[in-house]
Amino acid sequence: MISAFQSAGQQSMSQIFCYIVLLTLSLSAGASDDIFPEGLEARVARVSDGELRFLESPPQAPVHYHYNEIEITESSLIHGWVRLRQCHYNLDPVPELEIVYSPERIRDLKILSADKVGESRVSGPKIQISEIARGGQICISAESRALRRQGGNRYMLQNGPYMRRFLDGYYPMQISMHLSLPETIRLMEAEPKSQPGMEVDIREQSASLKGWFEGILYTRFWMCSLTGPDCP
Repeated sequence: MISAFQSAGQQSMSQIFCYIVLLTLSLSAGASDDIFPEGLEARVARVSDGELRFLESPPQAPVHYHYNEIEITESSLIHGWVRLRQCHYNLDPVPELEIVYSPERIRDLKILSADKVGESRVSGPKIQISEIARGGQICISAESRALRRQGGNRYMLQNGPYMRRFLDGYYPMQISMHLSLPETIRLMEAEPKSQPGMEVDIREQSASLKGWFEGILYTRFWMCSLTGPDCP
């Protein structure tokens, strides 16, 4: 969960983002005007209701860009922990932001870099950020328990939900993901499929996806171990 806080007495509205983790922001009226310069009422009137829709053309204005690098190792097949490098670009300009991960699914959390923010620090399973300017960004590294055994020599990596939500509407978001595997594992299938607005490239030991969307997105990768009898 990611939370942004403001001083007492400020008028606030709730804003929720979901990527690999859930983000919750509280914005002053001034902050919301800065994020939605065309006017809040006009913006809300034409947003997605949550149904997943890929955008064939990128939005004209920069939107939140969520970047992930995931590495599955031989030991990941035993305990489910994968290596994660994650960046958030074009953060919304708010006074304070708190990124909170599930304590059971994150470990060795570190900040790699931060730009256009006042201060950033790790506190347990949280990253606390203050004084975020327009175009602010932060990158982290960690280990995430995201790999699940499906039985036999089959595995699935699932991430999400990814979404950018404000009030009851869902707003455009850019995503990219790069996945690498050990030599003993082969990728079989990925979701979503490649289509206009979302490019998915599957190789034997790597995969990538990138695109723009509105609504709620999950990503899933199915793979198998070559040490088993039924790996195609």
